[in-house]
Amino acid sequence: MDNMISIVAADRIVDHVGSHQETDEVRRMLKRSGIPVSECKIAPLKMPWNEPLPHGYLKGACAPLQAIRSFGQSLSQNDTQALVLTGVNHLRSDYTPSERRKQMKVFKGGRTHLSAYDELAGVFARKNRISKEGFRGIAASLFENYKKTFQSLKHHGTLPQKKWFERISEYFRGVDCANPLVDFSGCVVMVSDAVVKQCQIPREQCVRIAACTLMESGHDGPEEIETISAYIPITGAFEQACASAGIDFRQAFLSRRAVLEVYTCYPVVPMAFLLRSGMVEHPSEIPSFLERYEITITGGLNLARAPWNNTTLNTLVSMVHLLRSDKAGPTIGGIHGNGSLGYQQGFLILTR
Repeated sequence: MDNMISIVAADRIVDHVGSHQETDEVRRMLKRSGIPVSECKIAPLKMPWNEPLPHGYLKGACAPLQAIRSFGQSLSQNDTQALVLTGVNHLRSDYTPSERRKQMKVFKGGRTHLSAYDELAGVFARKNRISKEGFRGIAASLFENYKKTFQSLKHHGTLPQKKWFERISEYFRGVDCANPLVDFSGCVVMVSDAVVKQCQIPREQCVRIAACTLMESGHDGPEEIETISAYIPITGAFEQACASAGIDFRQAFLSRRAVLEVYTCYPVVPMAFLLRSGMVEHPSEIPSFLERYEITITGGLNLARAPWNNTTLNTLVSMVHLLRSDKAGPTIGGIHGNGSLGYQQGFLILTR
């Protein structure tokens, strides 16, 4: 990015586990130092999907990328020197199952993302000459990839029950879909290089944002599925991020110098990312690729849970912790962002 930004604090509370001690301390430090701070919040489920949001709120999984891009632009205008990005959504505690289902009917006619994504998967499969059984096979390979990562994180005894392996739509099983049932509160604090120097923030505390890109194609909604299913913005966002960062992320990932979190809300999205980013050239190559490379650091949005609009914020916290902690491991992290049905695509590159 033209104006270099570092993440200097990142934490979360998930189902009452965790704390905001780190971000609270940094926020107090910024206040004592008189640093101009802007704040951005990610909309919770209770805010209607199709209504205008209050000032300072963003929605959708690409919200953190939108916030970062806006922060970078404000730095060039000297409006602010720090950004606090927060997201709070107590999906488990604050909503009944019927309330959750009602709020998730976001499209015309009461359609949900599940219904629209099932249609999208069929169009994507047709365009890429993937049979229905072939699609289901790749989806199964994706789940096994997520499970391998999830189990390596020592999440013993928390795999889905047998019923979730049953089909819930034409293209998806329960384990193929994001599971938004978690009480989540997350926070990330980003600052300019000037603040890092002024406040003498330790180098090992900083994770640098090397590139953040966001592209759109058409609009959101089931009526845009033909356009969305081409997933053209993935290629542009990925390649632009690599060029901006001066990093060949594809090569870095394949040589295990980088880690990656692909957005895994429904199998069609990671399939599209692997194809449009050039990780694989043909759908038939995906299963063997998944046997060699783990495409998430969390275990994906079903196993690790998906806190509605806060999915990418949750991933961002995980990626910062990983890059900080594993000093002998990869020095680069990539985060794929997918907006709603996929009309919006982004890619974020972080470096230690």
